[in-house]
Amino acid sequence: MKGITVIRTYSLTKRFKSITAVDAVDLHIRRGEIYALLGEPGSGKTTLLRLLLGLMKPTDGVVELFGAKHKHTDRKMMERIGYLHGDSGLLPHMTVVEHLEMHRKLMGIPGKQCIEEALRTLSLSECRHLRAAELPLDMRRRLALARALLHRPELLVLDEPLHGLEGDTRQDLLRLFRDLAQSRQATIVCTGRKLDEIQYTASRIGLMANGSVIKEFGASEILDHFRDRLDIKVSDTSKASVLLEQELRIHDYTVAGAGLISVYEQLHRSAEINRVLMLGNVDVYELSFGTTERSMHKLMEVTEC
Repeated sequence: MKGITVIRTYSLTKRFKSITAVDAVDLHIRRGEIYALLGEPGSGKTTLLRLLLGLMKPTDGVVELFGAKHKHTDRKMMERIGYLHGDSGLLPHMTVVEHLEMHRKLMGIPGKQCIEEALRTLSLSECRHLRAAELPLDMRRRLALARALLHRPELLVLDEPLHGLEGDTRQDLLRLFRDLAQSRQATIVCTGRKLDEIQYTASRIGLMANGSVIKEFGASEILDHFRDRLDIKVSDTSKASVLLEQELRIHDYTVAGAGLISVYEQLHRSAEINRVLMLGNVDVYELSFGTTERSMHKLMEVTEC
């Protein structure tokens, strides 16, 4: 049933001597959500995931999974979780099928149907007998994910699953994440460095810096807040708005006050927009492009101050 809390943390903190890696993080993640933690390397993302999994003891605070305090020694709890950390843990001399068979036995899964299902799901059937050392990066990542999915976990914890991937593989994995959340009601917590990796897939995004989750966005807020745009500082926003609509047929824009207009369509016409405004007796003081990544980094810088 969607709405059930899967992850809850209370003031979760981890210190290493004088360094606070995770600083009083409160998370509330429900069943079927795709929650993405974004931040620069060193922001505390991986440490937070390890705390969630019970692989590391917190200095302070509490982790609850599925309504109970979590310990990594609780086998029944761990059987409900799948974990991916890049493509680590793969043994170079073992084949794709051997990796999955070993994990099947470790998890006590009866029969081998789960292996065939994982091979199909991750498009690994044709390379089932190749050793891990023979696989390119994208196929190694698929294998690591197939292993994490083998026991059909209710919670997937994925540390930078898209890092280094491009094109079809990235899109395939994003489609898979959406399907798992929708069809199985699996909960997915993943980390990343770039907003464009996950912005159209995540239910919510948490921005992380200096060990803290400094801001959270829901799905609709993500698209509204981080759209590519043209920011124009002008002398008269009312007159500029009329010119945009009547002369340029531009209607997708917002007036942010303090002489700022943000335009979200026809960004390639920036020179023409500037010319029309000037000819219409509107002074243009500044004209700049705002991208999703620039918006995210600017927000993180402002919030940290």
